[in-house]
Amino acid sequence: MRPTNCGYCSRLRNYALTPVQLGSQAECQNMTGIIMDNDVDHIRPLNQSPSGGIPVEEYFNLSFKALSIMGLRVNFENKNIVEVVKITKTMRLYLGFVMGIILVGPEVLFIVNSVEAGDSFMAIQALTHLFSNLVCLIKGIRIAALTSKVENVYERIKMNWLRNNPGDEIREEVLRSAGKTVKACNTVKGIAIFTVISFALLPLPEICGQLVNRESINSSFEFSQRILLYRSPIEVNKPLNYLLIYIYDMYLISMYATYWFTCDSLFAQMTSHVSMQFKVLKHDVGALMNGRVSKEQLKNNFKNIVERHRELLSICELIENIFSPVLLGVVLFSSMAICVNVFELSEMIAQGKYIEAATNASLNMVTLFQIIFYCFFAENLADATSEIGNALYNCNWIEKDPKYGCYFQMIIIQSQRPFQCTGMGFFIMDYPRLRLVLNTAVSYYMLLRTLN
Repeated sequence: MRPTNCGYCSRLRNYALTPVQLGSQAECQNMTGIIMDNDVDHIRPLNQSPSGGIPVEEYFNLSFKALSIMGLRVNFENKNIVEVVKITKTMRLYLGFVMGIILVGPEVLFIVNSVEAGDSFMAIQALTHLFSNLVCLIKGIRIAALTSKVENVYERIKMNWLRNNPGDEIREEVLRSAGKTVKACNTVKGIAIFTVISFALLPLPEICGQLVNRESINSSFEFSQRILLYRSPIEVNKPLNYLLIYIYDMYLISMYATYWFTCDSLFAQMTSHVSMQFKVLKHDVGALMNGRVSKEQLKNNFKNIVERHRELLSICELIENIFSPVLLGVVLFSSMAICVNVFELSEMIAQGKYIEAATNASLNMVTLFQIIFYCFFAENLADATSEIGNALYNCNWIEKDPKYGCYFQMIIIQSQRPFQCTGMGFFIMDYPRLRLVLNTAVSYYMLLRTLN
């Protein structure tokens, strides 16, 4: 559609609503629907934040930087906010996916060969790597395949935030919640960086030990210590070959960490932002119902409340559609990884391999942390969606016009069925699911100990 220079659209552009290119003032008003011309005066520009708060772009800045590292560009000035760009970044985006998928075959072969050789410990160690790599691949491929939906969620979150800024009474609480989410995402980033560094340093002690303890200049190196465990297509018997394998493994580990962090931070920030908007809606419901307003004002404002509630639930459905396969993969593969990780950790300690045990323990904690991370933000979103009904029931609805009772009842009934994030409909992502995962991991660990 062609851009327009109408006054209405110009005012919208001043408020960073440029991803929608409109053809005329009529199209603009029809597109925005519930945003009328006199509403624009109440919209705060994106580069301003109430009382030092966090603008939308700054709030999502961390996730969008991670998307850029993956090979996706984030541009607030174009129609497509998130898009695949030039050949260099496109290669980076798909090269990691292709290399990761190809690596699954050699990893499985390595596991089979270890089992046939009777080395169950090495097979379990490789199985741990396989599960973790599959989780990261699922996250990266899902985000890259649904960039249009990620863009849609972002646009709708931004529009709701611009139209419904929190009042002074709730602003501090909302901004505090946003700050905690950003800190949580920074924590995930730090864990991802620490994990990459841990794997990068893993082979160095053995190589340095061989350099120090060489008896003669003709002695050869042993290249058994690797970052990732898989059947290599080339013989790792020369320093150059080992260096190539090391670079290959480090690139994959770096991309895996990027996929993992990008998906986790997007899920946390999207669900948290929607939860904040539900809190704002809950506050507005109480202010409307307990205040003294005319019947006409009550009718118009309550209609806006219903539209906001439906819009937020629609955004929740979009988030569920994007992340549901990711949640399934995280719970399925991470629970199996925790099980074999604990068994592998106990074997390493028994054999005196304390450096490898420390790395394995950190990986186990990271695997457990990501399940807790998803459960926490999914549970917060579910709680936020159920609070609207409580706000309506606890307000001064008895003194209002009885004809609104039906509308109140419908919202309360809807809120009694809170939105819940699921793993492709197989399970609900919440704290009981976390307890079940831990119980299952412990049960299978005891089974492995018994078989061993």
